[in-house]
Amino acid sequence: MLLKYLAEHRDASGIVCCLSQKSTEELAEKLQAKGSRAGRDGEAADCILFSSRGDCRTIRYLIERENTDAGQKEIAYRKIGRMLDYCETTGCRRKFLLRYFGEVYPGERCGG
Repeated sequence: MLLKYLAEHRDASGIVCCLSQKSTEELAEKLQAKGSRAGRDGEAADCILFSSRGDCRTIRYLIERENTDAGQKEIAYRKIGRMLDYCETTGCRRKFLLRYFGEVYPGERCGG
């Protein structure tokens, strides 16, 4: 799906962000920053999120393997749960991200 999109937008500039073992909060910050740049110049822009539940299974496996502290595991599971909520929301993702960082978006939807 990503390769098809890139082929169809060969002459467009863009940013591709891939999830690896980065912390969920770091990824959320990048999504907010990069998503808000889309269309800033007044031109039409796309901000597309590719995700799958398989990603969450992989991250849960890594949490179990790499965290021995129960408190750290709980925090990591909470963060991945919020990331899954973000991926699956049918509401405005901009509003969702702003709320995550303690900010308020005044409208119901941003139109994105």
